[in-house]
Amino acid sequence: MRQPYSFREGWHGQRSGSSGVTLVELMVAMALALAILAGVTYVYIQGKDGFRVQDNQARLQESARLVYTLLSRDLLMAGHFGCVKPTIDTNLGVSNVRITASQPIMTADTSWLETDQDQTNRSREFDPGAVIRGYDDGAGWQVPSAISTKRLPGTDTIIVVRGGDDYRHLTGPVEDEKTVKIDAPLPGVTINDRVRPMIIANCSHAEIIKPTVSRGGLEFNIGNGFNKNNANNATDVFNEQNTLRKAEYYNELSTLTTFEPVSYFVGMGTGSNGTPVPSLHRVAITQNSATPSDNGLWNDTTDVVVEGVERLQIRYLRPNRGGALETAAQISAAGAWADVSGIQIDVTVVSDDNYVRTSSTTQTIGNTSVTDSKLRLNSTFVVQLRNPRT
Repeated sequence: MRQPYSFREGWHGQRSGSSGVTLVELMVAMALALAILAGVTYVYIQGKDGFRVQDNQARLQESARLVYTLLSRDLLMAGHFGCVKPTIDTNLGVSNVRITASQPIMTADTSWLETDQDQTNRSREFDPGAVIRGYDDGAGWQVPSAISTKRLPGTDTIIVVRGGDDYRHLTGPVEDEKTVKIDAPLPGVTINDRVRPMIIANCSHAEIIKPTVSRGGLEFNIGNGFNKNNANNATDVFNEQNTLRKAEYYNELSTLTTFEPVSYFVGMGTGSNGTPVPSLHRVAITQNSATPSDNGLWNDTTDVVVEGVERLQIRYLRPNRGGALETAAQISAAGAWADVSGIQIDVTVVSDDNYVRTSSTTQTIGNTSVTDSKLRLNSTFVVQLRNPRT
């Protein structure tokens, strides 16, 4: 028979409910904790690095798309002068677009825009081939040194001569051979007395002019001294003999638009983290300066439109050339700018983050090798010009 429970038996016969942790157990626990912490840290770092790479890749892809969007948009507008397309009249041997403004772009010397490159004569015909001009590695760069010195060596430059996105119809014939009225203001052309470069066109002929703006952008006066057909004649704007550009040819079927040539080149800019990075610059002509003579010159400042553009190489396509790509120098030597029908653009975009890669890697950028830890993306696209130049 079981003996009754006694205090002594319970005290000596049962194990205590608590016990200590041995050194071995403590070390095993610490090792397991460290292993788990190392694993979590590794996963975190890998995830962070992966996100960093993916973020930079997405930025590069977006930058490449933006380069394509900007350049293709302007290139497709090359030679768009309202309702007229610049051409050469084979019967008269002259262009259907005249440079009436004495200072349409860059400097008072507009010879590079003319068919005969001679500003001293009375014709000053616009060269249809001038709507696209390229410069290999900046050779022949047509802007002031304040801008040209910003261009990075080894990169190409392109100039696109175009009219504005919007145009307005005239309300009637040109009054007194100098006053043009339109049915509604053009966007951004509402400040009175600003002498802006513009294009008046009747769908067969056009003039590049610099009118004085009045009535909030509804009226334009051409008899302001900034419009002349040669260096010694500032008054006979439209009515030259032996030409078709006479005031009576412009009426309510004619259009008025802004004159907006642009140029692209690669120079230094500032990245998202504040560090200097090569970037795509877009420069336009001054359109709204209070100083009348400044309107029509290339701006002294440029706009950085895409950050991280490291290389810009431009090649040109002509019909019946078997798809051969030609440099700007080759096109210039052949005098074939008017024949260019397509443009291939190679662009390299680079991250402004210096340590995207885990180690330095040698990458080929054009003909140059670069060793660093940045991420790069090469992209090539072709723009088929909307209007043939001839």
